[in-house]
This record gives sequence, C-alpha cells and structure tokens, in this order.
Amino acid sequence: MTAGALHPAGRDADDPLRLAWQGPATIYEAPELRRQLLAALQSGRDFELDLRAVEEIDTAGIQLLAAAQREALDAGRRCALVAASPAVRQALALYRLDALQPTTTDGSA
Repeated sequence: MTAGALHPAGRDADDPLRLAWQGPATIYEAPELRRQLLAALQSGRDFELDLRAVEEIDTAGIQLLAAAQREALDAGRRCALVAASPAVRQALALYRLDALQPTTTDGSA
C-alpha cells in the first residue's frame, strides 16, 4: 500500500486536509492507515479521504473508515469521502454503509 501524505485540499487555511490512499486497504495495511487517520484527527481540522486508487478493501479497512468518521464527528470535525474506487463503493454497499458513500466518485467537489 502506498499512501499519500496529509495535505491541504485547497489554498485557504480553513480548507480541509486531504488524505489519498493507493493500493489495498486491508488488515495488512490497517496499522499504517490507522496512523494516518489518527494524524488527520489530531490535526484539529476537517479532512477528506480520497480513495479513488484503492484496489482492494476488506472489513478492517471499512472499520477504519467508519471509526474515522465517528471520531471526527465526536470531535466536532468532518471526515468526508470525496472519491472512491469501485472496490470501495462495492464494499460500502455490501455493508450497507450508505452514510459513508463518497460525495463524488472522481474527487471533484
């Protein structure tokens, strides 16, 4: 799994951070993905997840997405999926997690 760094999604200081994941998001990558999500949560800013390049996702990856969204809401922050690969969209549909579906499929807002 190759993961992108956390970076601003826009030019303004108030813009959310964006985290892009590439490759699989499975139990094998879960510790690194968790570390990245914790960094996003600890930033104190809203953040976006760009998952358009995720080739495979399993229950561990889905659990991380759900936990990140829950933790962000508890902290008064927003965690949004802005793009998702077919594998991610299929897994979200399988688990009936419609609330986690991305706002767009290509990353455009």
